[in-house]
Amino acid sequence: MPDVTLGSVPAKDAIEHIRGKLRIPTKRWDWLMGDVHAKAFTVAGAMKMDLVGDLHQSITSALENGTTLAQFRKDFDVIAEKHGWQYRGGRSFRTKVMFNTNLRTAHMAGRWKQIQRVKESRPFMVYKTVGDQQVRPEHSNWESTVLPVDDSWWDTHYPPNGWGCRCYVNTANARQLKRQGLTAGNAPPIKTTERVNSRTGEYFGEVPVGIDPGWNYNVGKAWTGQDVAFGRKLMDLPAPLRKTVLDNNGPHIKELGKSWGNWLTNRNGQLPAGYSHTVGYLPDNIIETLVAKGIEPVGASIIVFDRQIAHLLGGHKPKTKRIPPLWLRKLPAELLDYKAILLHKNDLVFVLKEAVGDKTARAVVQVNFKRKGKSFNSVRSLSVTNLSDLRKKDYELLEGEL
Repeated sequence: MPDVTLGSVPAKDAIEHIRGKLRIPTKRWDWLMGDVHAKAFTVAGAMKMDLVGDLHQSITSALENGTTLAQFRKDFDVIAEKHGWQYRGGRSFRTKVMFNTNLRTAHMAGRWKQIQRVKESRPFMVYKTVGDQQVRPEHSNWESTVLPVDDSWWDTHYPPNGWGCRCYVNTANARQLKRQGLTAGNAPPIKTTERVNSRTGEYFGEVPVGIDPGWNYNVGKAWTGQDVAFGRKLMDLPAPLRKTVLDNNGPHIKELGKSWGNWLTNRNGQLPAGYSHTVGYLPDNIIETLVAKGIEPVGASIIVFDRQIAHLLGGHKPKTKRIPPLWLRKLPAELLDYKAILLHKNDLVFVLKEAVGDKTARAVVQVNFKRKGKSFNSVRSLSVTNLSDLRKKDYELLEGEL
């Protein structure tokens, strides 16, 4: 497998992508497939959370510092020995796949974010290969395909399109296309074929010809899109694995808090447009309690809609009763390190550690809140209250103490 070729991509975007991933132990490479990888860091056969964490940190460091594959292999050896990890496959192959795949997808995710920033002035994308004999025939056939940035063909064919794929995209406007002798046309027809894991017999379904199973998605769109779908996929994990992931998501929440703060800054002064951002996840034990009570969450993510920002800040209240803006910015950390969780009807009340005098802060999360025919776990209010009000009989203490 040849080394990947990384184009000119803002380093901060690629680093943000890899650093903010949620660590998920997996037994096989096909346990989790497709767009879940845009938000999850997994290594086939790495079943210990500490092991996954060390590998994640090593890959992140490689991207941040421009580490070579040779140096990553040295780090890999130290990590494998530290954890007694008996991985399958040869060292050379495993390290190359891990290194190239993560760096390539991170750069292409960052590239997509860059493309979105300039698409008004450069509204077309051009599919490119590296042009050597190792390029797959189907990928060669897509060379110089020109389509609008928002064409649905890119939903499945935005590179990389398989293990070791080195394809990339350029952007252009009509004048630049003319200078290059290119013209925008129709999307190449998407032919699919049934794919089956020859070793396990597991059915992968219909996969576009020329794309490896699990690669028929747009890594950039999956990364920058809403986290709601990812939260739903977390609910589909085997219960023990979901517990491991949600009980050890501190590093992910730390990075989530940064992106949340940036999102709030970017939304400041803009009219609500229906955007949302994840601010945390339901604790696994709370999920189990809700399921036992017949309230099964559709997903594990907790989100905030941009339409709720002014309400959460208390814009409808007198100034003396509004929460400090910093509370809202700290919400991901507060939802991770809470004082207690209560159930009030179908709402979860997170009692936070923040306080104003003798009053305590609370965040009310409505489970399966319905909006435009879809369900979400949504933060509906952020306020201060008396602890005595939370001890009333219509509040059920699920965890912690008041």
